[in-house]
Amino acid sequence: MRLQRPSLLDLAIAAGVLALGLAELAAGQLDGPTPVAAVAVVCYPVALLLRCTSLWAAFLLAFSTIPVSYRLGLSQEDFLSSIVACLLLVFHTGYRLPTREAALAFAFAYVTVVASGEVTWGSLGWLLMIIGGAWGAGRALRNRHMLIEDLRATTAELAASRDELARRAVAEERLRIAQDIHDVVSHSVTVMLVQAGVAERKARRDPDAAAEAARSVQASGREAMDELRQLLGVLRPGADDVRGGDTAPQPGLDQLPALVAHFREAGLEVEYDAGPVAGAVPAGVAMTAYRVAQEALTNVLRHSLARRATLRVRGEGGRFCVEVDDPGPARPSPGGGHGLVGMRERVQACGGSLRAGPAAADGADGFAVAASLPLEADR
Repeated sequence: MRLQRPSLLDLAIAAGVLALGLAELAAGQLDGPTPVAAVAVVCYPVALLLRCTSLWAAFLLAFSTIPVSYRLGLSQEDFLSSIVACLLLVFHTGYRLPTREAALAFAFAYVTVVASGEVTWGSLGWLLMIIGGAWGAGRALRNRHMLIEDLRATTAELAASRDELARRAVAEERLRIAQDIHDVVSHSVTVMLVQAGVAERKARRDPDAAAEAARSVQASGREAMDELRQLLGVLRPGADDVRGGDTAPQPGLDQLPALVAHFREAGLEVEYDAGPVAGAVPAGVAMTAYRVAQEALTNVLRHSLARRATLRVRGEGGRFCVEVDDPGPARPSPGGGHGLVGMRERVQACGGSLRAGPAAADGADGFAVAASLPLEADR
């Protein structure tokens, strides 16, 4: 057992109990042999100091002194320092010990005090109230302390959860912005490269067609700059205050015809089939459908030798479907990008599903992309 240095408060309490016992001894208030009374007076403050190292050892020392000194002729009835020390130890057992040990200590203390003198039925109840009150005060303070600790732990967990949610929201927003930038840049640069190739091939044979292709390159560049400026404007702190909150709307189903026309200008014959849609399409679903069509058609330009593709959109059975396919074959490519990954993440974020692979089950040259999105806004 390793002794611990008592605090100033512990020293003050022990000194106070010792001074009280010595005063009682000097005033002749203790009824019994003086040597026995002197030893008992010393035992109680020692027990109070010992509780800093072992509460059970201190408790047993104090409450063993009561019956032993009683058997040696020392009356316990008016031994005030004994009462103060023992009640303090009962309080500490209620506060510091687990429930079972605390209940055992309470029972031991009550039985020891009752067995150390002549008691009546009235004194039994009085002793129970005194000892039980000290023990109950300790338990109440312990419960309050544990409640405070639980509240602190819960607060810490909530703070950690809040920070985690904030980090997750930032990560998701970064992913969304990266997807938007990828879609805008990939689409526009691909179209510009195709149109620039057309201009180069026709520069000598058909200057007018080459000039038209060059103007298309410029238009694609301006469109890309406008969309990038819009995205960067959203990221800029205080952008809404500076611009009065006037931001361009996100692309949706209404912009699909313009998107198809853009690809047709780049030399890709797109067959656009827009089926009926029952009910309103949520803005998030509409934007995702647009981005899927944009990325899928861009991939046809980049990765397929086909110069035609089909875009179908329709709403049925509570789902909005976007399908893009081309007859192939695939263009030799050094490696893939992040287009399909970005499309899949967008679709899954809306609660939908994406299928991308060969257009035919027999592994023919064609490639198809099909996205199915929920039309219900709360899904």
